[in-house]
Amino acid sequence: MPSQMPKYNHEWPPVKKDMKKHRPTWEDHGLETPRDLARKTSPNLNDYKWYIGACDRYEAENALYATQMDGAFLVRDCSKNITDEPYVLVVFYRNKVYNIKIRYIRDKQRYALGTGLWRNDVFDSVSAIIKFHLTFPIVLIDGKDKTGCQKEMCTLTYPLTKEDVN
Repeated sequence: MPSQMPKYNHEWPPVKKDMKKHRPTWEDHGLETPRDLARKTSPNLNDYKWYIGACDRYEAENALYATQMDGAFLVRDCSKNITDEPYVLVVFYRNKVYNIKIRYIRDKQRYALGTGLWRNDVFDSVSAIIKFHLTFPIVLIDGKDKTGCQKEMCTLTYPLTKEDVN
Protein backbone atom coordinates (compact mmCIF):
# COMPACT_ATOMS: atom_id res chain seq x y z
CA MET A 1 0.00 0.00 0.00
CA PRO A 2 1.55 3.35 -1.05
CA SER A 3 2.29 5.74 1.75
CA GLN A 4 0.52 9.04 1.58
CA MET A 5 2.52 12.22 1.44
CA PRO A 6 1.90 14.42 4.45
CA LYS A 7 -0.05 17.57 3.80
CA TYR A 8 1.91 20.65 4.61
CA ASN A 9 0.23 23.55 6.26
CA HIS A 10 2.01 26.64 5.02
CA GLU A 11 1.73 29.55 7.38
CA TRP A 12 1.15 32.11 4.68
CA PRO A 13 -1.05 35.07 5.47
CA PRO A 14 -4.61 34.17 4.53
CA VAL A 15 -5.51 37.62 3.20
CA LYS A 16 -3.63 40.44 1.50
CA LYS A 17 -3.96 42.87 4.41
CA ASP A 18 -2.04 40.41 6.62
CA MET A 19 0.92 40.45 4.21
CA LYS A 20 2.40 43.54 5.86
CA LYS A 21 2.73 41.65 9.14
CA HIS A 22 5.06 39.14 7.48
CA ARG A 23 6.95 41.41 5.09
CA PRO A 24 10.10 43.07 6.42
CA THR A 25 10.09 46.83 6.20
CA TRP A 26 12.81 49.25 5.17
CA GLU A 27 13.08 50.38 8.77
CA ASP A 28 13.72 46.76 9.90
CA HIS A 29 16.95 46.92 7.90
CA GLY A 30 17.92 50.38 9.12
CA LEU A 31 17.16 52.01 5.77
CA GLU A 32 15.16 55.06 4.83
CA THR A 33 11.93 54.39 2.97
CA PRO A 34 12.01 55.09 -0.78
CA ARG A 35 9.57 57.98 -0.43
CA ASP A 36 11.66 59.55 2.35
CA LEU A 37 14.74 59.28 0.17
CA ALA A 38 12.99 60.86 -2.83
CA ARG A 39 11.41 63.61 -0.72
CA LYS A 40 14.81 64.78 0.47
CA THR A 41 15.43 66.18 -3.00
CA SER A 42 11.93 67.54 -3.55
CA PRO A 43 10.19 70.36 -1.68
CA ASN A 44 7.38 69.37 0.63
CA LEU A 45 4.71 68.12 -1.75
CA ASN A 46 2.05 68.57 0.91
CA ASP A 47 2.26 72.30 0.12
CA TYR A 48 0.63 71.64 -3.26
CA LYS A 49 -3.11 71.06 -3.54
CA TRP A 50 -2.65 68.60 -6.43
CA TYR A 51 -0.62 66.21 -4.24
CA ILE A 52 -2.94 63.81 -2.44
CA GLY A 53 -0.39 61.41 -0.93
CA ALA A 54 -1.29 57.79 -0.33
CA CYS A 55 -4.30 56.96 -2.43
CA ASP A 56 -5.64 53.85 -4.09
CA ARG A 57 -5.35 53.92 -7.89
CA TYR A 58 -9.07 53.30 -8.32
CA GLU A 59 -10.08 56.07 -5.92
CA ALA A 60 -7.93 58.50 -7.89
CA GLU A 61 -9.33 57.31 -11.22
CA ASN A 62 -12.93 57.52 -9.99
CA ALA A 63 -12.39 61.09 -8.78
CA LEU A 64 -10.99 62.06 -12.19
CA TYR A 65 -13.84 60.36 -14.06
CA ALA A 66 -16.27 62.29 -11.85
CA THR A 67 -14.82 65.63 -13.01
CA GLN A 68 -15.15 64.87 -16.74
CA MET A 69 -12.67 67.71 -17.38
CA ASP A 70 -9.87 67.24 -19.90
CA GLY A 71 -6.56 68.03 -18.24
CA ALA A 72 -7.77 67.27 -14.70
CA PHE A 73 -4.90 65.77 -12.71
CA LEU A 74 -3.45 64.80 -9.36
CA VAL A 75 -0.23 63.33 -7.99
CA ARG A 76 -0.39 60.35 -5.65
CA ASP A 77 2.15 58.11 -3.95
CA CYS A 78 3.06 55.05 -5.98
CA SER A 79 1.69 51.90 -4.36
CA LYS A 80 4.91 50.00 -5.18
CA ASN A 81 6.85 52.07 -2.62
CA ILE A 82 10.16 51.90 -4.49
CA THR A 83 12.81 54.59 -4.70
CA ASP A 84 12.90 54.71 -8.50
CA GLU A 85 9.14 55.39 -8.88
CA PRO A 86 7.93 57.26 -5.80
CA TYR A 87 4.90 59.01 -7.36
CA VAL A 88 2.26 58.73 -10.07
CA LEU A 89 0.78 61.59 -12.11
CA VAL A 90 -2.84 60.73 -12.92
CA VAL A 91 -4.44 62.64 -15.81
CA PHE A 92 -7.95 62.64 -17.31
CA TYR A 93 -8.23 63.29 -21.06
CA ARG A 94 -10.93 62.38 -23.60
CA ASN A 95 -12.77 60.11 -21.19
CA LYS A 96 -9.61 58.11 -20.30
CA VAL A 97 -7.44 58.16 -17.23
CA TYR A 98 -3.67 57.89 -17.64
CA ASN A 99 -1.41 56.81 -14.76
CA ILE A 100 2.08 58.11 -15.50
CA LYS A 101 5.01 57.05 -13.35
CA ILE A 102 7.17 59.79 -11.90
CA ARG A 103 10.66 58.33 -11.78
CA TYR A 104 13.42 59.45 -9.46
CA ILE A 105 16.81 59.22 -11.16
CA ARG A 106 19.23 58.76 -8.28
CA ASP A 107 22.51 59.43 -10.06
CA LYS A 108 21.15 62.75 -11.38
CA GLN A 109 18.96 63.44 -8.33
CA ARG A 110 16.18 64.54 -10.67
CA TYR A 111 12.70 63.45 -11.74
CA ALA A 112 11.27 62.26 -15.06
CA LEU A 113 7.91 61.04 -16.35
CA GLY A 114 7.05 57.62 -17.74
CA THR A 115 9.29 54.69 -18.50
CA GLY A 116 11.93 56.68 -20.37
CA LEU A 117 11.33 54.79 -23.62
CA TRP A 118 9.78 57.71 -25.51
CA ARG A 119 11.23 60.79 -23.85
CA ASN A 120 13.61 61.44 -21.06
CA ASP A 121 13.05 65.05 -20.00
CA VAL A 122 14.31 65.55 -16.46
CA PHE A 123 13.19 68.05 -13.83
CA ASP A 124 14.57 69.28 -10.53
CA SER A 125 11.36 68.44 -8.64
CA VAL A 126 7.89 66.99 -8.99
CA SER A 127 6.46 70.51 -8.78
CA ALA A 128 8.68 71.53 -11.73
CA ILE A 129 7.11 68.73 -13.80
CA ILE A 130 3.62 70.00 -12.98
CA LYS A 131 4.53 73.63 -13.61
CA PHE A 132 6.03 72.75 -17.01
CA HIS A 133 2.99 70.75 -18.11
CA LEU A 134 0.58 73.49 -17.06
CA THR A 135 1.94 75.32 -20.11
CA PHE A 136 3.39 72.66 -22.40
CA PRO A 137 1.42 69.54 -23.40
CA ILE A 138 2.19 66.21 -21.84
CA VAL A 139 2.33 63.16 -24.13
CA LEU A 140 -0.20 60.57 -23.03
CA ILE A 141 0.31 57.00 -24.22
CA ASP A 142 -2.34 54.35 -23.71
CA GLY A 143 -0.75 51.56 -21.67
CA LYS A 144 -2.85 48.98 -23.52
CA ASP A 145 -1.36 50.06 -26.85
CA LYS A 146 1.83 47.99 -27.16
CA THR A 147 2.94 49.84 -30.31
CA GLY A 148 2.98 53.25 -28.62
CA CYS A 149 1.31 54.73 -31.69
CA GLN A 150 -1.82 56.00 -29.96
CA LYS A 151 -0.54 59.18 -28.40
CA GLU A 152 -2.60 62.06 -27.07
CA MET A 153 -1.36 65.43 -25.89
CA CYS A 154 -2.87 67.74 -23.30
CA THR A 155 -1.85 70.37 -20.81
CA LEU A 156 -2.61 70.01 -17.12
CA THR A 157 -5.49 72.35 -16.38
CA TYR A 158 -7.48 71.39 -13.31
CA PRO A 159 -5.81 70.06 -10.14
CA LEU A 160 -7.82 67.70 -7.96
CA THR A 161 -7.37 67.93 -4.20
CA LYS A 162 -7.65 65.45 -1.33
CA GLU A 163 -11.19 66.70 -0.77
CA ASP A 164 -12.10 65.82 -4.37
CA VAL A 165 -10.85 62.25 -3.90
CA ASN A 166 -12.38 61.58 -0.47
